[in-house]
Amino acid sequence: AAVLAYLLLRRAGLGKVASSLAGAAIAISEGMLRPSIGAMESSLFIALLFGALLARASGRDTTALLLAALSALTRPEGLFVVVAVLVAIYLDPARRRGDHRPLLGLLPIAAWIIAALIYFGTPVPHSVTAKARPLYPLPAGAALDYLATQSGHWTLDGLLAFGSTVSDKVGVHLIPRPFPRTAYRMAGIFLILWMLVRWWRFLHAERASRMLALPAYLVILTAFYALSNPLLLAWYLPLLHAPVLAMALMRA
Repeated sequence: AAVLAYLLLRRAGLGKVASSLAGAAIAISEGMLRPSIGAMESSLFIALLFGALLARASGRDTTALLLAALSALTRPEGLFVVVAVLVAIYLDPARRRGDHRPLLGLLPIAAWIIAALIYFGTPVPHSVTAKARPLYPLPAGAALDYLATQSGHWTLDGLLAFGSTVSDKVGVHLIPRPFPRTAYRMAGIFLILWMLVRWWRFLHAERASRMLALPAYLVILTAFYALSNPLLLAWYLPLLHAPVLAMALMRA
């Protein structure tokens, strides 16, 4: 996943050092490592996500949809990768009109639907059916608030660690430990808005249409979590954390 993120950012025009830093941040991020150590499928999903985005950025649309389809068979959220890649493909002004051959990349999903209908009677995984029921009743907006707070942790905790190190050296506590929850929430909201505004400006530049799938995926997935308001467990977060790291570091 980290190597594919590096290649994606290189394709987007970043230098080797900046792309390497972004790849390293994804590889050693605690939020990425914990689910991976726990043998969750998050890292596989992220690798397929970055692979699909890289293929789209390189103009290999059939491969992009194939990897997106495989991500949908890894986690249900992969359907949003499929949608994001399709949006990027069909909004690309360089695309040849009437050429629908890239849709062949969706064959794994078609094969799954047929096989699952025959064997299980439904293509919808049982875990999705179970989680669609109100097993974890939460107050309205709880998932969105949690995502904003976590985004704030991704933004501020590095500053906190740096300040703690300096404070230990000089013997003076310069930064409060930890920050108030409101500060994390506001930092997370600022980070997301800043990324999207900066990326919107980038979309008017060269390579823009081929890089549209990344912000499209983030917006669609965030909107889905906000509307469905699920209980977001630790292994959900890498699905947003890794792309946010790549997107924020790229725009920075």
